[in-house]
Amino acid sequence: MSTVKAIVLASMIAMLAYGCGTSDAPSGLVAGTAAASLSAAVPSGSSRLRMRVDGTEWVATEDVSGSAAAPGFDRAVAMLGSRVRDDMKTQNLKIIVQGVDGPGVFRVSGDDPKSGVADFTSLDEQRSILGAFFGYDIQVKILKRSMDPDLVEAEFSGYMNADNGDRVEISDGYFFYDGSASR
Repeated sequence: MSTVKAIVLASMIAMLAYGCGTSDAPSGLVAGTAAASLSAAVPSGSSRLRMRVDGTEWVATEDVSGSAAAPGFDRAVAMLGSRVRDDMKTQNLKIIVQGVDGPGVFRVSGDDPKSGVADFTSLDEQRSILGAFFGYDIQVKILKRSMDPDLVEAEFSGYMNADNGDRVEISDGYFFYDGSASR
C-alpha cells in the first residue's frame, strides 16, 4: 500500500469515529481563484495540486491522488499530494471534505470535526505540522466530482495553524485528480 493511500485510510478511520455531517458552508466563490483558466489549463488525465502558502507558490510533484468517494465514506472527497524539499524532507498536504453530494462550496474546520480534516507536514524547520489538531479553516469549492471514473476538481483557500503558533495562509489552491488515468 502506498504511503499516500495509507495516510488516507488512517485519516478515514479516525474520521469515522466522528461520523459524517452535512455542510453549512457559505455559498460563493473561493477567494483568489480563477476556476475557468485553471481547469482549462489542465490536460485530460493529468493530476495536479498547487497552492500558495503564505504567498509562495507550492506545487505537488509526486503522489497526487484523490477520491470522489473516499474508502469507508459515501460522501467524502479526498485530496492529497506531496513534494520533496531541497533538504530531502517530504511535504504532504491532505484535505478531506465530508458531506459532499456534488459540486458546491464546503468549509473544512477544526472547530467541526464532522466537516473533514486538513493538514500539511514539513513546511520548514520551524513549522513541521500545520492544521490537524493545531487548527484549520479551509473553504473548498468542489467544481467536479464523479465516482466512475473517479474524478475530482476543486479550488481551496483558508488557513492552517502551525505547531509553532504561526497562522499560515493558504490561497489559490487548485486540485485535479482523474483516477481513470491510473487504471
